[in-house]
Amino acid sequence: MKTSKITILSPPEKKLYFAADKFVAEPKEFEKDGLTGHTWEVHNLPQIDPESLMPGFYETVPYLQVSTFETWDETARWVADLVSEQFESSPAIKQAVLDTIKGLDTDEEKINALYQKMVSDIRYEALSLDSHAYKPFKASETFDRKYGDCKDTACLFVTMLREAGIEAGFALVRVRDSGKVNTKVPSMKIFNHAITYVPDKNGGGIFYDGTARYCGAEEKPFMDEGALAFVVDRNGTGRLIEEIPFSAPMDNVDDNTLEITLNTDGSATVVMESKITGKEAGDFRNTYQEGANRQRYFEQTMNRYFGTITVKTLEFSDLSEYNKPVLLKAEFTTPNFARIDGPKISFAPAVFSLDLADKYASLEKREYEIVLDSYPIAYPKKSIHSMTFNIPAGYELSKLPEESQFQSDFGQYKLVTDRVAPVKFIVKTEFTVTLLRINNKQYPAFRTFCADVDRIEKEDAVIEKP
Repeated sequence: MKTSKITILSPPEKKLYFAADKFVAEPKEFEKDGLTGHTWEVHNLPQIDPESLMPGFYETVPYLQVSTFETWDETARWVADLVSEQFESSPAIKQAVLDTIKGLDTDEEKINALYQKMVSDIRYEALSLDSHAYKPFKASETFDRKYGDCKDTACLFVTMLREAGIEAGFALVRVRDSGKVNTKVPSMKIFNHAITYVPDKNGGGIFYDGTARYCGAEEKPFMDEGALAFVVDRNGTGRLIEEIPFSAPMDNVDDNTLEITLNTDGSATVVMESKITGKEAGDFRNTYQEGANRQRYFEQTMNRYFGTITVKTLEFSDLSEYNKPVLLKAEFTTPNFARIDGPKISFAPAVFSLDLADKYASLEKREYEIVLDSYPIAYPKKSIHSMTFNIPAGYELSKLPEESQFQSDFGQYKLVTDRVAPVKFIVKTEFTVTLLRINNKQYPAFRTFCADVDRIEKEDAVIEKP
């Protein structure tokens, strides 16, 4: 771009504050028609060539921030004045809180119960009209009408917690996939979400997202982790948190056990049990909430790994229990699990292949960092698959994938095998994600890690007649 120019006119009595990011240009001041003007002009801006998985827009382009706030303390007082009257309780809220926390002793138990009550009863609707683009409806209104946007659910949950004697604050958030921004100049414009913050006695605290229906209290959406947050308490005191802490991989685990019985024609019967904890549990509850569609959704998922399947049985734990892990049991058959080559039968035993290189490391070189902020890798997690294979009578195991372990800043991958009997063997894989931003210096090693994992997952096991 040869030239980019921006002019801002304002009343002379209105003080404005500016911050330029990724460009250097002093504004030219002037007076026009009784207004004060500021003009910035820059030349020869480089072209932005987009890449997959690159950082958000404001991390890559020059931009100007403008605000009428000088400090974040001033911003906090403005937010408090805007929302303080909206934390209005009601007899219905008071009774609901009392009923929900009856018999519970700890704050954690009360928070978890109240959170499930709210996300179960209040439907998320993104309706931000007139002044309510920034101002939530009163908590009593949201509770009565049973729907609201992020500001409304945050306001309601703060109110419910305070009724239970638990202090909570209103938190403005810039979700992670919007990208990082300069915070030198305070501004409401940089935020696009609102949630609830509960401080602890050690100076920290926990965030709760009232829009995350089907999630447990501590399973906040991945878009909140790593996000910028601005917390305002009931006294109008603000706290800018540059990055909401990420959960640990062990907080988000899908643990899967499969028994796969092979047949001589390449078909197989699969018995599967899964335990899902953390963020993926919320996705499971959402996807499988409707009983009539559960089998169809399950088939669509498993078809990606096993080819066409036929479900014999499918059971889930109570998906209305948001604060408990999701348990799944299934049995299904697949006609084309293995390949027949004369006396040999071969198949890739790492059934749930990750295909990391194609998804995340297809470019030889990159201009920008990789930001992992979309499914299936959007948060720290651990995936475990333990697969027991039963061999048909008259066959012997002649080849297994090489046992391997790969370590990187991004995560770890391990594949181990065990010949437990002449007609039975086990392949177990563990994949752990620890890092969600890969800079240019890390990229070559990350690319190698992805290629190594893909290579070992494509290796076949072979059984054959002696």
